[in-house]
Amino acid sequence: MDNTWADRDLPVLDAMVKYLHEAAGARVPELTDIAELTGLEIADVTKAAFALESDHLLELRTPMTGPGGWLVKSVAGEARSMVGQWPTAEQFVDEVVRRLQAAADEEPDP
Repeated sequence: MDNTWADRDLPVLDAMVKYLHEAAGARVPELTDIAELTGLEIADVTKAAFALESDHLLELRTPMTGPGGWLVKSVAGEARSMVGQWPTAEQFVDEVVRRLQAAADEEPDP
């Protein structure tokens, strides 16, 4: 079986997160929007959406219009971390430590 993460699922997830972020609640993307953004065929976007939903990374609304009209209702926080929009726990801790060290370095009283 092929590894679909890098070539299909991650680009689809990234496009979904970006779309939802930029739309700021004004609109949710249809899978056709995601296909257009990624350059992938709608069948591949649909497969990716099912895989991502089965891993609880997003929530789909699937009206009877067919896959092209299916909507991405939301993405999980873990999905945002996976595409770099939110820091992972390790990145967050590293950033806190970096800022504390920088503040200590600037403290005039040894």
